[in-house]
Amino acid sequence: MSSTSHGKKQWDSRWDSLPREIRLLITQYLIQDGCPLAPFATVSREMQTDIERHNFARIRLTPSRLANFRAMIQRIRGLVGYIWFCLELDEYDCTACPPPSGPSTSYEFTEGLEISGTDKCPITASFQDLFSVLGEWKPHGDLTLDISLYSPSDSEHWFPYLTFLPDNPPNMPADHAVENASRKYHDPEHGWSNGLRHLASPPWALRKLFHLITEQGPHDSDQEELDWWDQLPSVPAVTSLLLRQQNCRRWKPVSLAHMFARFPRLQELHYEPWREWDDWGRALQIEILTPDKVDSTGIGALLLVTAAAAEKMPRLETMDIWNGRKGLAALFRYQVFRNEGEAVFTWRGTLELAMELAVIQAWQAVTKQYDVLRLNVAVERLDGTIIRSHGVAIQHLGLSGQVIRPVSLQQIQMEQEALEGVATVES
Repeated sequence: MSSTSHGKKQWDSRWDSLPREIRLLITQYLIQDGCPLAPFATVSREMQTDIERHNFARIRLTPSRLANFRAMIQRIRGLVGYIWFCLELDEYDCTACPPPSGPSTSYEFTEGLEISGTDKCPITASFQDLFSVLGEWKPHGDLTLDISLYSPSDSEHWFPYLTFLPDNPPNMPADHAVENASRKYHDPEHGWSNGLRHLASPPWALRKLFHLITEQGPHDSDQEELDWWDQLPSVPAVTSLLLRQQNCRRWKPVSLAHMFARFPRLQELHYEPWREWDDWGRALQIEILTPDKVDSTGIGALLLVTAAAAEKMPRLETMDIWNGRKGLAALFRYQVFRNEGEAVFTWRGTLELAMELAVIQAWQAVTKQYDVLRLNVAVERLDGTIIRSHGVAIQHLGLSGQVIRPVSLQQIQMEQEALEGVATVES
């Protein structure tokens, strides 16, 4: 299509007449706008390719879609870089959320905690199908598999602040993914009134949320379950695996070990388990990093053991050991700068710690082993009053590596905002 006017040069308004840079800017704007992109794929083959590259770079996959996924993905396999596998468990109502009084019989106890896959696709069948499909993929660049396992009902009863989101793409702003943090929850039967929680979650509700994933599986023994993992197809296409903190339900460590073995090209693993104390009394007795008490001997012993381990790591560049919770943030960092001929031993935190001579000498020995000339020691103090949660501690400690996915940190902050100033468990 073209238009002319008297005394003026003819202007060609066809898409292909625009410079490639302009066409690319327009396509990027449409993608960022969030509008439906399918109609624009007919503009030109070039735009269709750009839109497909965007649409198929990140895929949300559910068990019900696995059957058609194998055929659908053939043409665009090379475009896929991230798969969010959402295994949604059966929904449950208030009779199984469970009620505030908690189960009173052994049957109700089991029924209240039990989780299962959907009626159409149990958990084991879902993983069997997933590994069967991905096992057919030939290695092609990097592929991230992000596994989320949850029930949609988890955020409809006692824990309305829970969110289930995909991992942030690399170019997404840090504060983009998690929204509605200031949403006003109102569910008096589950302890929420006009955005404030007046009743703590009952222990049974927490146990249901953090129940073992394969506890009620089809296997008669732990060994039978491990044998089942071992028979799954190998998946060489996957190079990165995410098990993020939004997966409240727990994996058995030995099960994870057998799962990981099915990914022979795995280069990155991001595993974000929730903290667990089987014995609160003992956990509190042996704690060496507490807001109101510093066990210098315990910390020194920890750093001595760490130094012994570092001596066996000739290529070590950075080591971080940290802890954080409300009122507490502590970081030990050892960094080697070979080009500058130095190493830096850093203690940063809310705790005032006098470093023992034996600890310094142990790390000097590590430094000499690396043929580094000198060891510098730095001590930095943080204000404990600003540390409202372990999520805030992560931010203020300036951790050198990605100890948690950005979207997971945002979810922690959202949870902290919802629970600020209230008890978390019924006494």
